[in-house]
Amino acid sequence: MKKGTKLWGILAASSIGALTGILFAPDKGVNTRKKIAEKGKEYSVALKDEYQKSLDNLTKAFKKGKTEVSDIHPKVPKKD
Repeated sequence: MKKGTKLWGILAASSIGALTGILFAPDKGVNTRKKIAEKGKEYSVALKDEYQKSLDNLTKAFKKGKTEVSDIHPKVPKKD
């Protein structure tokens, strides 16, 4: 299984678990909604960070592949 697939599975499972725990906790509705909003913000930040890391890794891999092809075939320009 790929690393990204595992990450999404873990993120989804933890989200469902946290949401279920909050919804069934004996607390006032206002407090529950605040907790849900806070967790949503935390997951949003984490998701954005992972997206950016993946994008950075993809960009690095693309540039590396482009350089390797340029080294093999001289007609491919080496510009970034």
